[in-house]
Amino acid sequence: MAAKPKVVEEVFSVPSLEEVDADYRALVERRAKVANELAANAREQQSLRADLDRNRKGPSLRSAVGELVGDVIELDERPKQLAELRKRAHDLEEAEAILRKRISDRKGAASIAVCNAVKAEFGARVKALAQALEVAHAARLHFEDLLLNLEANDVSGWTRLGVVRQPWMGDIHDGHIQRFMREAKEAGYL
Repeated sequence: MAAKPKVVEEVFSVPSLEEVDADYRALVERRAKVANELAANAREQQSLRADLDRNRKGPSLRSAVGELVGDVIELDERPKQLAELRKRAHDLEEAEAILRKRISDRKGAASIAVCNAVKAEFGARVKALAQALEVAHAARLHFEDLLLNLEANDVSGWTRLGVVRQPWMGDIHDGHIQRFMREAKEAGYL
């Protein structure tokens, strides 16, 4: 039997898009800041609307009449504050949409940087898998040879042995293992 291939067992962590691309990280951080402000804005609007609904203030006199009779008319600033919050929320929503688009546009470059960072580890794991698959394919051929001998000797019911051909492996001459090996060679890993 062939020697067991060495399996890469080192702990390896794929870096995040933010770790390998400073521009991507800056966009994500800015978007998070905008999203946090937008959430705070929504809470503040909700609180202000609830306060307006509970405590309707309004001058009992028009300000000009109140002035003539000597009353100090206190204006309710809450509707103005609510309008300002709505305008800010609109700006934040527009900024968030722009940032989401910029992040999406930058993701390709960041992804390429991650792929470059993991290429050596990826190649080592492809190679280890290819070696294991070569061993598996050799064992499959050995197993298939026995099955063919059973069939050639007209042994009926050999399937009662409990293990039969495994169709998930594909064709014995051009199955999944062979396709994987071709792809690995074409990509330069083997």
